[in-house]
Amino acid sequence: MSNPADLKAAPTAGGKAKLRVAGQSLAGRVVSVTIGSVVVRLDEAPQPLAVGTRASLADGPSAGTLQGEVAWCAGRTVGLALTLPANEHTGFLTRETLKLKDPRERRRFPRCAVLMSGTVRALGIEVQCVVQNISLGGVRLRTMDTLAHEGTAILNIPRFGDFDSEVAWQSRDAMGLRFHQTAQQVAGAIGDALPRVIPPSFEDSADAF
Repeated sequence: MSNPADLKAAPTAGGKAKLRVAGQSLAGRVVSVTIGSVVVRLDEAPQPLAVGTRASLADGPSAGTLQGEVAWCAGRTVGLALTLPANEHTGFLTRETLKLKDPRERRRFPRCAVLMSGTVRALGIEVQCVVQNISLGGVRLRTMDTLAHEGTAILNIPRFGDFDSEVAWQSRDAMGLRFHQTAQQVAGAIGDALPRVIPPSFEDSADAF
């Protein structure tokens, strides 16, 4: 397990990095960072990698190193699950560490695609919803009914409890909420239960926070 201090020099999205796994030392680029995970696109295809194989990712310029395990491998693209608690990942889950060319990834906190039922309460009205994606900053919901409300709301996810939120936007059957809690509080509440690595083909491209 790596030292949390290593996160100060963690590989940044879009930056060059070197993956060391199963006796191989492979050059590539970090293409996305999410809660508990890093996705790397290698310059050359690696030899077959088994899920669960221990690996390390080093950023050449800063010499920072992250420890993890192989979660999936598709051609030259490898997903790593980091072996650190989610609340220790927030040091690089910020806008400044994300330097991707894809504008969909230029958000304050990377999001994870999920599928969880919940409710939104505001002004005594309760609406059933499905959480479609979530980050340390907020959520995108699919709502069963329109909640014509601007301002504060409470999102309840049965597995995790209540989250004080602000309505950021809404449409006829969807809504975006921004959490009032700090990123560290959200990570402590839900981070370890979220999917640790999501292959690119399963990522939801909808806006989040």
